[in-house]
Amino acid sequence: MTESKPIVIGHWAARIITAGIFLMGALPKFTGGAAELAEKLPGGNAMAMGIGAAEVLAIVLIFTPRTSIAGSAFAAVLMLGAIGSHVAGPVGMEGDMATMFVLAIVALVASATATTLGLKRKIASGHDAATAAS
Repeated sequence: MTESKPIVIGHWAARIITAGIFLMGALPKFTGGAAELAEKLPGGNAMAMGIGAAEVLAIVLIFTPRTSIAGSAFAAVLMLGAIGSHVAGPVGMEGDMATMFVLAIVALVASATATTLGLKRKIASGHDAATAAS
């Protein structure tokens, strides 16, 4: 049994959207473009760079076949932290931070979708392997 084309396309789209948002968020953290964020974080620039490193790690995991589901789940956890820091933490939602908040919500939805569809694909391929073996 072959995989459902809409699920495959949706899985790839969700991974690409997540990675795109993460890349847009990570690059400024390494180039000094996230000074406003660094000022609000307890660890300053070091914390911002650490978050950027976690975002880059998530991107690598998302596009590595063996770790794509874990990478998507890791990305979702990162976005839950980002949303929490906007809503109840030091980041807030003034100015550019409001845009970052919206992007965090989009990335959360995309990464959760990628995780769900990745699991669905894995279950389907496991079922196919079990069917073929019998």
